[in-house]
Amino acid sequence: MTAPRPATALLALAGAALVVTLPAGLARRGAPAVALVRVLGPGGGAATGTLLPGGRVLTVAHVLAGGGRVEVAGVGRVAVLRVDAQRDLAVLRAPAGATGARAGAPLTGARVLVLRSGRAVALRAVLRRRITFVLSHAGAPPSARRAAIELVAPVRPGDSGAPVLDGTGRRIGVVFARSDARPGTAYATDLSP
Repeated sequence: MTAPRPATALLALAGAALVVTLPAGLARRGAPAVALVRVLGPGGGAATGTLLPGGRVLTVAHVLAGGGRVEVAGVGRVAVLRVDAQRDLAVLRAPAGATGARAGAPLTGARVLVLRSGRAVALRAVLRRRITFVLSHAGAPPSARRAAIELVAPVRPGDSGAPVLDGTGRRIGVVFARSDARPGTAYATDLSP
């Protein structure tokens, strides 16, 4: 297995440029634990986060756009370590040993791991095709494009940040949007190299 290449983005924060690199190794095998990520305060929102080794949580960056205190359910307040606005990904710092919900059944076929009533649920997914997606969320650079996976999966609002797994359990994407025009169609940031 080859590790995905790190993603680098140039961000403007308080008038200063900051280059950030997401950690390699995001495409690990096995059903990861997922947890609810909440941003408190005006413009706050919620997303799904994947717990990574070393007390890190991977989620979508667009949920952080409104500012506010960031919390992970069952963990409490967390710090934002890295943001890649180009790929709409963020890495948060959680206390080492933080746990989330795991899907109970063995995973076969492509799946999206989401939270339903605080439990991890593996939704069946069909990977339709790899595409180039034009970003349109707040904070995205104008005309920004990213590699994405179009998939068929019944995702809901708040499922952004959910990991997409292939038939072997390897993380290949992170859900960032669903289509209002095409019911059952969702999009995920492509984590493949």
